[in-house]
Amino acid sequence: MTVDLSIPAARWIVECGFFLVGASLGSFLNVCFWRIPRGESVVTTPSHCTSCQHKIAWFDNLPVLSFLILRGRCRYCRAPYSPRYFFIELATALLFAAFGATGIFADWTPKSFLIPGCAALYFAIAIAWFDLRYGVIPRGVTVTAFLGGILLAGCFPLNFGTPDRLEAMLFSAAGGIGFYLALAIFSQIGKRLARREILGGGDVKAAAAVAAMLSWKGAFFILFAAALAGVISGGISAIAHHRQIKRQRVAFGVALAVGIALWCFGKGAIVALPFFCALR
Repeated sequence: MTVDLSIPAARWIVECGFFLVGASLGSFLNVCFWRIPRGESVVTTPSHCTSCQHKIAWFDNLPVLSFLILRGRCRYCRAPYSPRYFFIELATALLFAAFGATGIFADWTPKSFLIPGCAALYFAIAIAWFDLRYGVIPRGVTVTAFLGGILLAGCFPLNFGTPDRLEAMLFSAAGGIGFYLALAIFSQIGKRLARREILGGGDVKAAAAVAAMLSWKGAFFILFAAALAGVISGGISAIAHHRQIKRQRVAFGVALAVGIALWCFGKGAIVALPFFCALR
């Protein structure tokens, strides 16, 4: 069944769908942000208040709305919830809606790229938060994204330049594995030459997942943009804190997230540039 997006009402219904899905997935992100660092299951354990441990009813677990209705507090013990819950849900919803609009209203993004693009943006939020907050990107997050990227390639093969689903999945897996091996070798060589870690293991796995999700062409630009963003932010931070730039840590997961957002929202303009025309 397909939706006729030439009908204005249908466009708005689909756009609202992007917002609602984004808010729901943002709620799950909050679960991951709290439980993964503590070694808790994100699947089997029901939602509960972290203060009184009371199970949260479904009507108190509505993304965005429940936080506002309960004024950011637990219904039972009145302990305050972190504002992060609300802002992550709202930010994810708005990001999905904004990206959906580029294909639904503006015809800027191919329809076949909307769902894979949302998945990549979702991954970007996850790796940015984990790297910025904890300085590490969990392996479970990158492995899930890698496998999800291969499945999405099978669902939307045209994003990999072929109508064949199996061929697209093979391209996706090969791109991810290729980027992983190349960056793992680069990381080891850089570590020996610079006598310090250049890329963490989580960064390498995250880049491999990006290649599986967005093809080697997308991964090439994203790594280029991430490296540039990392150098600029690292340089500014080193100057501001009066440190040597070689001692300045850069959250590469955040830089990757910036690159993913640039590629998803600006792919059409990027591949029109002379330097990146080969990525079409």
